[in-house]
Amino acid sequence: MRTDHVGVALLCTSLLVSACRTTAVAPVPSAPAAPPRLAATRFVAYGDSITEGFVQRCPTTTVDDARALRIGFVFAQGRAQPSPTAYPAKLEEMLAARYPSQTITVVNEGLGGEDIQGGVANLPRVLTTNMPQVLLLQEGVNTINQNHREGIPLVVDGLRTMIQEARSRSITVFAATLLPQRAGGCRAYDYDEGFDDIIEANVQIRRMIGTQGAVLVDLYEAFNGRTAMLIGEDGLHPSALGYERIAETFFAAIKRYLEE
Repeated sequence: MRTDHVGVALLCTSLLVSACRTTAVAPVPSAPAAPPRLAATRFVAYGDSITEGFVQRCPTTTVDDARALRIGFVFAQGRAQPSPTAYPAKLEEMLAARYPSQTITVVNEGLGGEDIQGGVANLPRVLTTNMPQVLLLQEGVNTINQNHREGIPLVVDGLRTMIQEARSRSITVFAATLLPQRAGGCRAYDYDEGFDDIIEANVQIRRMIGTQGAVLVDLYEAFNGRTAMLIGEDGLHPSALGYERIAETFFAAIKRYLEE
């Protein structure tokens, strides 16, 4: 009887050892991946009404004088509240969602009706006031619309001056091309003389940006072929979807060049 008990005990011990050897060891849970981070958190979006960000409508009353339309549009730009459709607001939301461990600000310094000379004159004050780490620059369409082909060198030189001003303060610059206009719109003034000056302007803008140490953000290509959906009824300003497209294009460039 004692021998039988010993045998049973040895058998149980053997089974337990075997079970221990064959039981899988649970893997140690890995630490969650750290959220991505940006090398900069303070942005200023600078430009004209495209940056200011309101969806524009054509006037309901007939105005024969195209110059009167332009003047009326300029005065209509004074807004007390920032636009909810503006690309800087959309961009800030996108950046906050991807980089939740950081506080990121995108200040909207768009000024409706501003020409390129005004942009050059106002930029030092804006940079001093906001002290950004990154400048998002898109400006020049008002000068093209007013001066057509003769305005191209003014725009290219003005953008170059603004890039140099920002870089002299150690500010990273993302500089964008001009948007296409939609022919037939009440403010698609680029077509007044039957020539698309924006195409040539962007050729020179791209070339200049490449020599100035700024990051090119090609908004024209992001809109090209989609103007019916992304440019609003006035032919000049983006639709709500268009402003979101601008934000997405800047976001992709920022992620590519500044994500750590």
